[in-house]
Amino acid sequence: MKYAWIEKHRRTYATTMMCELLSVSRSGLNAAGVRAPSKRANDDEQLVRQIRDAQGRHRGRYGRRRMTTEISEVQGRAVNHKRVARVMREHGLQSQKRRRFRVVTTDSKHAHPVAPNVLGRDFKATAPNQKWLADMTLYLGVVASSSRH
Repeated sequence: MKYAWIEKHRRTYATTMMCELLSVSRSGLNAAGVRAPSKRANDDEQLVRQIRDAQGRHRGRYGRRRMTTEISEVQGRAVNHKRVARVMREHGLQSQKRRRFRVVTTDSKHAHPVAPNVLGRDFKATAPNQKWLADMTLYLGVVASSSRH
């Protein structure tokens, strides 16, 4: 972790100063640069490949919980959910939330004229045959379904 930080900031700060501040020897820093990756690092890389493959199969919908089950089945052994979460976080592999399906029933941007509001929400009549109302919802539903056949 210290070596990676030093490598990242090598152009900004003096290497000798960073080694002293972080209590790291200069020879240890150089040896870390040529050292082969650890078994844990190799396992994490394999885990990342498997997670990316599973995300491709499941359209990126699987988060840490379902991904842990999926990866454990692929590897044939238990994989800790915290490790899966860490690897996914480090590599930016987040689950994509499914967009909520929204039914759109009205088109407010139509070019047709809007009928005048004659009643002004006053639906009470003092005598019969003064105010007439209609519900077009059922009629439009019947017309739309019958036009498909």
